[in-house]
Amino acid sequence: MGPPGLADFSFFSGANHNFSADAFRCKRKYGKIRLLNNGHKEEETMPLVHIELLEGRTPEQLKGLVQDVTAAIAKNANVPEERIHIVLSEMKPDHYAVGGTLKSEG
Repeated sequence: MGPPGLADFSFFSGANHNFSADAFRCKRKYGKIRLLNNGHKEEETMPLVHIELLEGRTPEQLKGLVQDVTAAIAKNANVPEERIHIVLSEMKPDHYAVGGTLKSEG
């Protein structure tokens, strides 16, 4: 089995004017297989969520965001929280534009 290709990943994306989020999940079995209590095998997955947002939030707000996103993915994708990875990328307002206007200008 070769390295993963684009077809091996599922993708979803969401965005509004303050942040965007992309998530990828590998479809192929690259992780370990573990045996559950009921005898069934389950692939250990690693959802990766990348959230881009404008800078200016407090560490407490970022912590709350990460906790809420982790809980939502764990609940809706049936993935253990310890397998969920989140990357936060903060942007300066002069590095983001909507309709040709930098956020720092409006």
